Amino acid sequence: MEEGKKNMINLSKRNLVILLAVVAIGIISFSLFKGGPIGFAVKETKDTTVSEKLQIEIGKLETATYTDYGFDEKDWLEKEYFRVWIKVFNPGDEIKVIDSIRLIDNSGNQYEPYETIAYRIDDQVFGSYKEVSAHTIREGYLAFPKLDTLNLRLVFVADGNTNAFQLR
Repeated sequence: MEEGKKNMINLSKRNLVILLAVVAIGIISFSLFKGGPIGFAVKETKDTTVSEKLQIEIGKLETATYTDYGFDEKDWLEKEYFRVWIKVFNPGDEIKVIDSIRLIDNSGNQYEPYETIAYRIDDQVFGSYKEVSAHTIREGYLAFPKLDTLNLRLVFVADGNTNAFQLR
């Protein structure tokens, strides 16, 4: 008789585990059916903007260095550059294209990202590939020449919309 109770308790525990697994699968299936990503939240900050569902978040402007060979000095040199961390999220169902990214100083001079030093930087680089696939996050550093000005803006043009971020 005691063995029968143990079997009933074990059977009840197994049924409970199966029921919980079925409920979890149902919740996941419902989330996928709705088309939204599961367990992902975009951090909202004052430096975040939405451009037709494309969400751009930027970090602080930093000065960093990379190593380059100085032919005049015939030695390896540490050269400075500016970098800023960016994170781009496309929650939409279509590929979005970043048409351009530029650093603009207080005189109106525009600077493209420093693609020529990207392979010399040890940190993760955003890169020159400007498409952001659906439900995808792209992030990394953008590198620019080091400037002496104190007034800099980072300007994104994406899907015809312009978004500017004041860096300094």
